[in-house]
Amino acid sequence: MGAHLDIRPCGGSFPLTAAAHPWMLAWVGVVPEVPIGPGAAVLMCDLAPGVYPLLTAPVAGPTVEMTVHLCAELVSAPGAGPALASQRNSATSRNWSVDDTSLWDSSGRLVAQARQVRRIVGGIPGG
Repeated sequence: MGAHLDIRPCGGSFPLTAAAHPWMLAWVGVVPEVPIGPGAAVLMCDLAPGVYPLLTAPVAGPTVEMTVHLCAELVSAPGAGPALASQRNSATSRNWSVDDTSLWDSSGRLVAQARQVRRIVGGIPGG
């Protein structure tokens, strides 16, 4: 998936920096560039685990469930990229993590909101 997304962090906390807050903000684009339709919006909501800013080394966190709500008519009026993605880790235990993501197109229109549940393989160190 990384080869298909151009992710440019622009605020919040950065991944793997032992930050105090599990929140990331980034400009996200699809490579090659395409209008933000339903498929692109779903792809752009699937970011790195939201718990990553709290850590110093990556952990495996496969998706168990992901729900994406499209908040705009993207078939007849696709969005323009890049999109601004805000991802916040809303809950984490040793083996589970829940992320909430909001995605706005370049005009500022909210295009999608997502919730992703991940199983943390081997658990969060110290979690």
